[in-house]
Amino acid sequence: MTPADQYRSLAAQLKAKAANETNETLASEWMHLAQAYLRLAEQAEQNRRADIWIEVGPKLSLADE
Repeated sequence: MTPADQYRSLAAQLKAKAANETNETLASEWMHLAQAYLRLAEQAEQNRRADIWIEVGPKLSLADE
């Protein structure tokens, strides 16, 4: 499963949670969170298509200064 698929799966779970929520405020928040995961899925797809690689340098600590 790709990261985009994982984000979409989480979004679907959150949408279901929103649909079953009786508190309108909480239902709205669950939907906002689901929408955020859908945006992450789209970004993951764009990143995959662009073949973006991020190089991470060594971890620094205050003791290294």
